Amino acid sequence: MKLNKMNDSQKYATIAGIFGMVLHNRRGFTKKTAEHIKDYIDGKNIKLDGLEKHWINVIECQFNSIDWLQTNDNLKVYINTLSKLLTGFDYSDVQGSDLHGLILEILENQDADDKKLIEIVKDFQLDLLDLEIQEQVQDCYYSNRYLISLNNQAIQAAREAR
Repeated sequence: MKLNKMNDSQKYATIAGIFGMVLHNRRGFTKKTAEHIKDYIDGKNIKLDGLEKHWINVIECQFNSIDWLQTNDNLKVYINTLSKLLTGFDYSDVQGSDLHGLILEILENQDADDKKLIEIVKDFQLDLLDLEIQEQVQDCYYSNRYLISLNNQAIQAAREAR
């Protein structure tokens, strides 16, 4: 599996999302399921059951489909494009959730200094790996890949502006 290409922050975000699924009783996740997936992501030789294999495949698919911001990409173009794309996102069904906070963070900090923007983008991109965030996106009647799509559109704009 390609999950061994994840850096520590990406692994942490993924694992946090898995335990979020347990905490909010989503998709049949149990503590044992989360622990098995965590151990697998951490590189331990774990025998996974069918549900666990399914979620590993989902995580791997998400990871492989995300375009990651690079140091030579135009940060301001990325954040401005992402903000415009998120403006129409209807998150009324998840007010007060992590997803709501994530969107507000982008929308309210477009004019922040580069250091703060880098942290915001890092957090946003890591949250793209969070299964709990993906579930909240679905709660808003969007595809669980919708934020990844918006991210990738913003990355494309940032790369074109180099």
